[in-house]
Amino acid sequence: MDKAAFVVLIIVTALLGGGIIYFHIISNTPAEDLMGVDSNNNGVRDDVEDYINSKFSKPEEGEALMQYAKRLQLQMASYQNPEESNRLRVSSDDSYIDCAEYIFGQDRAFDLTDEINEVVINTPSRQRAYDQFNRNLTGGVFGLGEEPSISDCEFYNDLIDDWKLYRNEEYGFEFKYPELGLNPAEINQVGSMIEVKYWSEQLDEHSLVYTISITENEQGLDLFNWYTTNIDPERIVYKNLNIDIIRLKSGAEMYKINTKTKPIPNEYLDKYGPIDALAYIMTPDERFVLTISGNQETGLSDKDLDLIVSTLKFIK
Repeated sequence: MDKAAFVVLIIVTALLGGGIIYFHIISNTPAEDLMGVDSNNNGVRDDVEDYINSKFSKPEEGEALMQYAKRLQLQMASYQNPEESNRLRVSSDDSYIDCAEYIFGQDRAFDLTDEINEVVINTPSRQRAYDQFNRNLTGGVFGLGEEPSISDCEFYNDLIDDWKLYRNEEYGFEFKYPELGLNPAEINQVGSMIEVKYWSEQLDEHSLVYTISITENEQGLDLFNWYTTNIDPERIVYKNLNIDIIRLKSGAEMYKINTKTKPIPNEYLDKYGPIDALAYIMTPDERFVLTISGNQETGLSDKDLDLIVSTLKFIK
């Protein structure tokens, strides 16, 4: 090994007014040693990639943690460049954290990213480099990021790459939708209701998958007050379901039924039928509320709903 690899740089920092001297010892380990072996050049060390692949069989889970690990390695490698360190950590580029939170939920994402930290930063020189990266951020101002969504994940663009665009000039919004099979989807507007239908081989016709209903916000209420006014508080959907309150990147606010952490009671299912995907979205100008609803019986999963909402844009 080159003798330079053993050279130790001692940075002496005096604490003003205290007379105390701290010694930060940073090995000048070459960058390639910090990054390790990356046989397929995807930005993640082979040992880290092997670890993730061995523990997570679901592709989206593995890809979310690969995205996190890749950014972590770049942060670690930037320890000699404070400007690059800050560029890698600005709040507008927190998608590597937000993707993990979207896929796993906040609590589990916190535990799993801690686990990946230990796998990536697994030697003294890597730990020192990462510590220096964090010291480079001293004095930086970082704002709050957007609500985590599926669009924070690097694999997102692959999912919607060939989707078609639906644009509604009357109500001022557009969204993308997938084409499934050889028969194009049908989108029909009936009054203030938009029906999205896909071809059913079993029925030999187009079948309703989900609807988008538009309700005028005549009283000019915000979404919370509109929701509590228009959704009957005696209904089980109001009282017994978790509601995620999400600020979309478009500026709109969304209330989304969360059935992952609190399943729909049988009493509701017996009375109203299955609703596995349901969201209320207030337009940024608070003129309308869009209600997107569907269920697994018609083919709209919770993930499908997230993808559709992520493509939603409001136009003037």
